Amino acid sequence: MNWFEARGEALKRNVLLVIINKLECLFQGFHSKKINYGILVCVSLFSQCKSAQTPIVFKTLKFQYTEDYCGGAVPSEALLQQMQSIKPMANREIEIFAGNPMYVNPIIYKTNALGEIQVPTTLGQSIYVNIYPSINGFKNDSEEFECYKKFVSQHYIRVDLGVPDKILNFSTILHCNPCIPLAP
Repeated sequence: MNWFEARGEALKRNVLLVIINKLECLFQGFHSKKINYGILVCVSLFSQCKSAQTPIVFKTLKFQYTEDYCGGAVPSEALLQQMQSIKPMANREIEIFAGNPMYVNPIIYKTNALGEIQVPTTLGQSIYVNIYPSINGFKNDSEEFECYKKFVSQHYIRVDLGVPDKILNFSTILHCNPCIPLAP
């Protein structure tokens, strides 16, 4: 603790003592020690709140994608070019896992028009992102559920929140879900 911090702490204590004295004057009619101790505890708790808070740092995650053709008929060249162009993952719900996705419930975020979300670094050193629809829409005991669970788990995006960059860019390919039949 440097001189300025020590001086600030001493000033805080003096201000607290003045506040306690003023409060005691207000409650002179009540000679209960419980009230005085209660006031002291409340004032000391409230005075510590502001100094104990640390600012939360956020990272911007930006997602872009191209996509595979999942139809059955032969696509036109224009459609294939459109699917191969990089697009922002705009206005989509994605799942964030603050730990191993097999054991942690996801936090749902919705991307903005640019495909961005803001996540606090307090989630952990690294997080996992699922850009595919949630697995919660499937029956747990179905073969389709097990297939989709395996498919999604192979495509989690691991994000290191410990890097110094404030904006983290991710480009990915949206693959066809192998668990459902191809479109005709």
